Amino acid sequence: MATLRGIPATIALALILCAGISACGESVAKRSVDARADALSFYAKDAPAVALLRPQPAADVVELNRAAAELPAWRRLRALVLGPLHDAGLGRSRLRSLVQPSEEAVEGIDAAALTIGAATPDDLSGGLPLLVLATDQTDLLAKYMNRTTAAGGLERRGSLDDAQLFEGRNASFAIRDGVLVSAPSLGLVRSAVARRDGDSDEQLDDDAVQTLFEGLDATGPLLVYANLGFVREADPGLERLAGQAPWTGKLGETAASVRAEDGSVQIEGLSNSTEDLTPDELPLDAEPSNFEFDSRQVAALISPGPTAGLLAGLVPITGEATASSNEVRLHLTIGG
Repeated sequence: MATLRGIPATIALALILCAGISACGESVAKRSVDARADALSFYAKDAPAVALLRPQPAADVVELNRAAAELPAWRRLRALVLGPLHDAGLGRSRLRSLVQPSEEAVEGIDAAALTIGAATPDDLSGGLPLLVLATDQTDLLAKYMNRTTAAGGLERRGSLDDAQLFEGRNASFAIRDGVLVSAPSLGLVRSAVARRDGDSDEQLDDDAVQTLFEGLDATGPLLVYANLGFVREADPGLERLAGQAPWTGKLGETAASVRAEDGSVQIEGLSNSTEDLTPDELPLDAEPSNFEFDSRQVAALISPGPTAGLLAGLVPITGEATASSNEVRLHLTIGG
């Protein structure tokens, strides 16, 4: 079973969701709540890392999928998403139909979104992913799940707050109002549904996440949110790096935008600091500093752990970085 142990600290979740989603579908209902906000509400307020796929425009997703196709990290992480969807009987053609907006979709509201991440720091530490697919295709999603159940691929496990519960070979599921929630165990699925239906102050704040994303210069089909303070708790290698370079230990909420350009993967990252970064401790300033990583440099910089493992699957990486007293910005090129 795939786990979250191979997820990089700031951007690792960003390359795993591109399944070539495009084409047409059917629909019965309009979505009145933004799909992104709906999906994020299943994650806790201290969620360490969540990646969000924006299925439309589909051409951007397909282009990114092609650019990332040869990356070992992408191939490993893609299984993290496609495995549960396969268990649910949601192959490529069904997924295309589910994420296609209905004719009655409300303008300005995302009709579909797909997220994967760790709902809590303990889930990240334990390698327990939470996947949420939010669509405006309520009846179609229910029909697909019923067909998979009738074929013996899923077992019904009752309900919780009007959500229908299922268990598959390697994952468990809940569906309600066009939303699919998946985790490795039924207990984690129940916790996610209860969190969604509970106190909104205990949920990941979509407005805060969106504000962070708006600080990026570009918006790609994949957006990643991370809180590096919580990621460090789960990655000893990243924590040790903070001991060697204290300024990295001051980086907190992070956003990244991922897109394809000229056959390469382009990643823009923004990390806010939890306290002022002083010129004396920063190796960066307002002028762009160029850098390049290969596998040997990654091994020398970061001791073994999730971050080092994922970066080793993305190299070679080239880019530039800038810093101020309250943020660090990165522009990375992978491949191409």
